[in-house]
Parts: sequence; structure tokens; C-alpha cells
Amino acid sequence: MPTCVNLHESGLRRSARLKTKQKLKDAGDNSTKGKNGAHVAFGAVTRKVAWLGGIFALLTSVEMPSHPLPDEPSLTAKFINKFHECNELFDGTINHIHNYALATDLSNNEVFTYSQAARQSDRQQFIEAMAKEVGDHEEREHWELVLRSTLPEGAKTIKAIWSFKRKRFPDGSLNKHKARLCAHGGI
Repeated sequence: MPTCVNLHESGLRRSARLKTKQKLKDAGDNSTKGKNGAHVAFGAVTRKVAWLGGIFALLTSVEMPSHPLPDEPSLTAKFINKFHECNELFDGTINHIHNYALATDLSNNEVFTYSQAARQSDRQQFIEAMAKEVGDHEEREHWELVLRSTLPEGAKTIKAIWSFKRKRFPDGSLNKHKARLCAHGGI
């Protein structure tokens, strides 16, 4: 019967120093621990500093600034608010921000569906914009209104959805209320 081969040591050259180190490790002697820094992971120091920073933050009374948000803020407004909270210094001042950095979002959400526009305080202006949109389509003879009962068998009606928007001048002042009747794409 062939002799058993120790696969752990097979093909490996072991020096006397490594054999002695292994024997000491097996015997439970930790005198060699800490002499070789190669076993230390890269994030060990970073992890300790992060723990100390977390404990410091818990023990101190420093509060992050908080800014109030308007009712039903848009996603853009939430991001801008969080940006200001992160960049505000502890004394209440804010780091310098270029004047045009946030110029694209002069207002909150200004685009509405029919049900959202009906809940707005200026819904009467949206209704007037709807009447103007329908009047413009009729004036240009884009369609002809017919009763459903007069449609031929199997004919499909074109579904439509309303889209509403408050149009603004570049300075942010209100220009007009716009209503757009769009053909529904999922016919």
C-alpha cells in the first residue's frame, strides 16, 4: 500500500524558520504576532478612525442644518434642499455657489395631469386654457366631432390625455397657463 501524502505540504519547500514559526503558532505562543505588518488589512486604520468619528459625533451636540420643504416638493427640489443642507456650514452660512448653478429649476413642479390641475388653486385658468386648446383644434379643423352611436362597427376612437403647464418668463414670473390635448400612445 502506498504511503499517504500530506497535500498541505506536498511540493512546498519549508525553511527551518517557517517550521519553527508554525510550531510556535500551533503551540499557542503569540510572541511572533505583530512583528510582521503584512497581515494588516488596508482598511483597518480607516475603520478605527471611522468608529472614533462616529463616537465623537454621538457625544457632541453639533446638529446638521435642516431647511423646510414646501408642500409636495418635486424630486429636483428635494435634491437642491439636500445639497444646501450638506453645504451649509455649522454657523448657518452657506458655501459659495455660483448664481447660475441652479438656474434651470426656477420653480417647483409646474407640469400637471388633469386630476392634479383640478386640485390647484388656479384651476379656473387651466379650464380656460382647455377651452382655448379645443377652440384652436376646431378652428384648424383637426377633427370632426361625431356621436359614438354613428361610428361604424369595429371603429376605434382616438383616446386623448390632457397635459397642463404653467409657462414662465426667464425671471420666474408667470406668463400663461397652457393646456395640451395629446393623443394617447397606447391605442
